[in-house]
Amino acid sequence: MKSGMIGAREAAIPVTVFNGSKPGPTLALVAGNHGYEYPPILALQRLRPRIQPKKLAGRIVMVHVANLPSFLGRTVYFSPFDGQNLNRVYPGLEHGTRTVVLPGSDEVAVKDPVVLVDETGWRMWVCVHPLTEAGHEDRMTTAFATSTDGLVWEWHGTVLAPTPGTWDQRGARVTAVLSEQPLVVLYDGRARAEDNWHEVTGVARATDGRHLVAEDRPVIRSPHSDGALRYVAAVPLPGGGTRFYFEAARPDGAHDLMTSVAAG
Repeated sequence: MKSGMIGAREAAIPVTVFNGSKPGPTLALVAGNHGYEYPPILALQRLRPRIQPKKLAGRIVMVHVANLPSFLGRTVYFSPFDGQNLNRVYPGLEHGTRTVVLPGSDEVAVKDPVVLVDETGWRMWVCVHPLTEAGHEDRMTTAFATSTDGLVWEWHGTVLAPTPGTWDQRGARVTAVLSEQPLVVLYDGRARAEDNWHEVTGVARATDGRHLVAEDRPVIRSPHSDGALRYVAAVPLPGGGTRFYFEAARPDGAHDLMTSVAAG
């Protein structure tokens, strides 16, 4: 076992590496992407003395606090070192660079993009949270943007907004595009701020090829607990049909990632 700090002084990372007595795969355990999320950090501390390298085949790499500046600065999401959210800015390539394609601001936050690309170009539906009213940052709409290269985007504004007095009056977030001709999407919605994390899924259809209107049909929800069924992703299958992935509530209130297949 070896423990120590890697990286530069201002961004050092505490790491432990266990090399087993036999060859095998490498398992990486990473905690502390967000400096305030303490349970994974404590879990690795408790796990470390229980690992026995003589019984291990392969290697275990423990990253105890990936975002140490955030941990030491007691910030929630953003590192005080560079003002970035580590979960959103992994470089991907060792010598790669990061490109901000849709910057947030003091007025709006952007997240959860759905991106399609083909020979005609790039299309993005992205969730937008207004930040101008304290305590109401959970509100959400969906905007649309296009690009020729996936890096520089032209913003076309809001294409799906909440419908007052209905199940989605607090927010509407596109999660999957079922078809573009005509444009039909699945989207998350909620009626109250208290329903944040417990959204259900509806269907919306474009009226003019771009702007979406919710269809008047029952929403898709889990039969259990709070009824949450959200973040649906649709994957077309080579032989026809679609595989759906979604987060759904269990009877005990926890959520599972689930999947189902719809025939073509």
